[in-house]
Amino acid sequence: MKIAAYCRVSTDREEQKDSLSHQKEFFLEYAQKNGYELYRLYADGPVKIGLNQRSLAVQARQRWSK
Repeated sequence: MKIAAYCRVSTDREEQKDSLSHQKEFFLEYAQKNGYELYRLYADGPVKIGLNQRSLAVQARQRWSK
């Protein structure tokens, strides 16, 4: 089964700097251990300058609804 994952870090604080890479690693390992194909991995870092925080989630929904 194909799956997608969404990783997000909402802050640029020092203690969060490795969080995004840890989340990506978690989903890659999870898919492999459970027999899934990680079809797409969406990642979003700290949001700045008024960017739409949900843009990646919207992209994911649009891609998967086709």
